[in-house]
Amino acid sequence: MSMRTMMSKTRADLPAAATTGCGVARFEHRPVPPDLLEHILEAGCQTQSAWNLRPWQFIVVRSEVKRGQVLSHCVESGPAGTAPVLIVGIANPRAWKQAPERLAELTRHGRLAAGSHAAHLGRIHRQWSVGDAARVLAIAQTHGALQQICASAASHALCAYWVNEFDAAALARALYVPDSLVIVGVLALGFCDQPATLPSFSLSRTIFSEAYGLPWGPPGEPEEVEGSEETNDSLTDWNG
Repeated sequence: MSMRTMMSKTRADLPAAATTGCGVARFEHRPVPPDLLEHILEAGCQTQSAWNLRPWQFIVVRSEVKRGQVLSHCVESGPAGTAPVLIVGIANPRAWKQAPERLAELTRHGRLAAGSHAAHLGRIHRQWSVGDAARVLAIAQTHGALQQICASAASHALCAYWVNEFDAAALARALYVPDSLVIVGVLALGFCDQPATLPSFSLSRTIFSEAYGLPWGPPGEPEEVEGSEETNDSLTDWNG
């Protein structure tokens, strides 16, 4: 069986939501089973995080009244208004201060050599303590965890919808989120009742092969590009 045939078969075996980017115009009214929801949330919590810092927390909103309250602080709720579950992702810029405990966990699980804590603590301090780095890194990693929730939901034939714009301060007050934390995103989750058509995209404009500007091609053995005069000419032609 060729690689292309294997990839086509794998794609065909995936739930529709996993191959359409979870595009949803309306959610079904039926609730997400609690055990399934917990499994999806666990996937988000297990997102890889440098030094095991895990600077994220989530608020799960399922009651109709509370969902309405959350969405009232969103500029345009869109399909989220029909979703049975809202997940609010929260970043903790102070998570890096828990580094000693997190590193100890890694050591207990054999993922970090004993006696290396001082060196790692120094690196964490240099990365997270400068300027607004802690806030930026915490937001970025929390966003990654929310994306992991999207991927896990899609693998179980659920759809997710990002609420792109909201009043963070008002939402924080409504959910009693401390001032030291940052609301990163609101994610609607549920079974799709009506799919949405998403914009098409081009791999050739987004993904490059071996070096920036070289067009992505069919799977195969990568070619050596470093120091190649032909490669430099291709890059010039590709970039215009």
